[in-house]
Amino acid sequence: MDKEQLNAKSTKASPFSIFFTPPPPPSSSLSSEPPPKHETSSSITSFLSSIESGTPFLKHDLLTRSAGNIVVAPPQGLYPAIALIPTLGVLPEYDTVASHLVGFGPMFLASVGSVIAQITAVYYINIIGDEKETNPDGSAQQNTSAPLRLVCLAVFIMVQLSEIKAAIEFLDYVVFVPSVPSAHIPVLRERNVKLLTTRTVVKNDRGEEFVVEGFAGGGFTPFGRIWALIWCLTDGIVNSVVLIYGSMFVLYSGTNEDLILNAVALNFISKIDDTAYDFLITKMVKGWIAELPQVGLVVGATTGKHRVGRMRLVSQILGQWIQVLVLIVATLVCWPGTMTS
Repeated sequence: MDKEQLNAKSTKASPFSIFFTPPPPPSSSLSSEPPPKHETSSSITSFLSSIESGTPFLKHDLLTRSAGNIVVAPPQGLYPAIALIPTLGVLPEYDTVASHLVGFGPMFLASVGSVIAQITAVYYINIIGDEKETNPDGSAQQNTSAPLRLVCLAVFIMVQLSEIKAAIEFLDYVVFVPSVPSAHIPVLRERNVKLLTTRTVVKNDRGEEFVVEGFAGGGFTPFGRIWALIWCLTDGIVNSVVLIYGSMFVLYSGTNEDLILNAVALNFISKIDDTAYDFLITKMVKGWIAELPQVGLVVGATTGKHRVGRMRLVSQILGQWIQVLVLIVATLVCWPGTMTS
């Protein structure tokens, strides 16, 4: 065997070479030099231009400078859909009773049906709770495991508080939507639009510029705002009622098996509107909600309608602790499970 054949044989890949082959050397394109110093420009144009030219940047800076420190966006859900789409997302030429019946009749029936279904379920939960055996003082007989009871109760309360928090975010967006000035109505009808969105440059108290989204024209009519508030309050009230009576129902479970089944059933009841939304609302209609204007808020902004206090930003950071505290307090309040007959 000559020298060339020996070299070729020695360099032939082994079946196990993937396990023993050393890693390739670092690419010459990767520099061992430290990255250049990160700098941000006060001007949004200069900041974006520096990014396009290859200057390193923080992703956080790009997101906040392009949208704002906090973004108030339209929420997804059955109740927000029936509240916002008919009042804000319909072109003026289709803003008629007939068009609303054809386009939103099933959505309205599903919304009303979800409320009726949840209230009916709560009514029968109350009846079942009255039929449970209780102690002489009216409290529930604790025949279930205390740790399991605590877990089921805490998870159920967590689910319901999440639903109530979504209702609060829904209300937050409704509050930020302006009322349509009478002077805007002829212009909007002429352009055949219900809303106009704007992206404006806003400076904070340090001179940094942010590009934020907001409402340029249109908004709620008086009836439209009342309609949206009705569904917003309905969402919060229904979930609060389910929370109050559902926690009692969990604590009245006679066995561990009933405890788990009751907790699962209550979570099912709380998701009736979400199930109807996923089943009924088409992808295009869901997109109509996403097409509604967002509101960008900047801490220390010089423009009043886009200004937000630092406490709101801090509350977003410390909100986890606040929510944990609310969960603990709500669980301790519901824990005795007292319900007089």
